[in-house]
Amino acid sequence: TSSGFAATILRCESPGRKAPMAPGNGDAEPQAKRMKNDNGDACEPLVAGVRPFLVERFFAKHEFTAEFMLGSSDAESLSVKELLELAKSRGDKAAQQEWEELSLGYTESPGDPKLREAIANLYGGPISPEQILCAVPEEGIFMTMSALLSPGDIVVAMTPAYQSLYEIARAKGCQIKKWAAKYTAGVGWSYQLEDLRKALDQNSGGQVRMVIANFPHNPTSWMPSPAEHAELVSECRKRNLLLFSDEMYWGMAVAQGTPKPESSCVRYERAITLSGLSKAYGLPGLRVGGLAT
Repeated sequence: TSSGFAATILRCESPGRKAPMAPGNGDAEPQAKRMKNDNGDACEPLVAGVRPFLVERFFAKHEFTAEFMLGSSDAESLSVKELLELAKSRGDKAAQQEWEELSLGYTESPGDPKLREAIANLYGGPISPEQILCAVPEEGIFMTMSALLSPGDIVVAMTPAYQSLYEIARAKGCQIKKWAAKYTAGVGWSYQLEDLRKALDQNSGGQVRMVIANFPHNPTSWMPSPAEHAELVSECRKRNLLLFSDEMYWGMAVAQGTPKPESSCVRYERAITLSGLSKAYGLPGLRVGGLAT
């Protein structure tokens, strides 16, 4: 999985290499603040206080040049022709006409009304289009963390995870506490609710503000049972915490014939759910996602 590459791509400065300039005034050459790796060597500079996004740096260098791609985490992508043929095969005769008449002008700020309605329908009824905000998924993470977190807040996040899920909060001045995966022989990777409770209750000199969850989880593929999910929500509710639920892979871990899992934003009034078309739907090029709450 893509997260597994992170440890191999920490690019450090060689001796004598000059650090890039950071924005500044005057004749001096201001230096961007640098992070250090475990060996104490200087690495890439922070940008606006944010550490380099290592997985994305790796993919920027290799994704479109490698002969074989074994690090993908999304379904096989569809062409526009395939997408419209699929819609037509399912009885949606208006799809071709809608595409031909689609205006590429500005839409309403929260997103096109029809798109918001379609996203809301995925949640089965409790969520209305007015509770949906359309955005590129990465923007959804940035906007949520920027709007709801303050310096000094404590955030408990599943780890390992997509780096921006916790890095934006860290750059904002929040303390990140890990809810780490555990490996059991014969079972695989999983997350224990007892470990979450310990992280929530541990006195770190601040107030826990948010829990960040991701399931189906990347890269372990762990998915909580309905009972585990309900318990997670219960732990957040009794502490009045925000729950940011990254559900980008929703739909990729449902066995045929099993009930559809319930989203965090349906279960919990203080949950913010992130979804999008890039993973389970095989449409990453559309850059379409949404926040629901």
